[in-house]
Amino acid sequence: MSKGTTQYQGSAFKNVNERTPLSSCKLAPHQFVWTVKKKKMAQRIGLQLFVSRLSSYTTNHELKRLFSPFGAVSEARLVVESKTLRPKGFGFVTFESEADAHKALKAMNGRIVNGRLIFVEVAKDTER
Repeated sequence: MSKGTTQYQGSAFKNVNERTPLSSCKLAPHQFVWTVKKKKMAQRIGLQLFVSRLSSYTTNHELKRLFSPFGAVSEARLVVESKTLRPKGFGFVTFESEADAHKALKAMNGRIVNGRLIFVEVAKDTER
């Protein structure tokens, strides 16, 4: 790099006017990107729960009704097979607040629903 030029980092995550010179940053560029991704994930963590070992007779409506006593459920969806449209036995429940999701996680994990022992955990974010 020639003298007098400034190398910037973080332009993909920040407004163009808010660029930070790389020389003033304490992290390496790849560490900065990872830190930003972790902060974005931390904002959403706990809002979506993964529910496994569900009965094949469970419906989206029943899943939402099952978790609604713990708080406002914005979405409840079962994962279905593409050919037969039958539930695969797991799904996701999204809450509007992290506290409600945490209450549901503690209360529903290990509970028997429709004759099946279900497991509830925080959904993992996958990168695409």
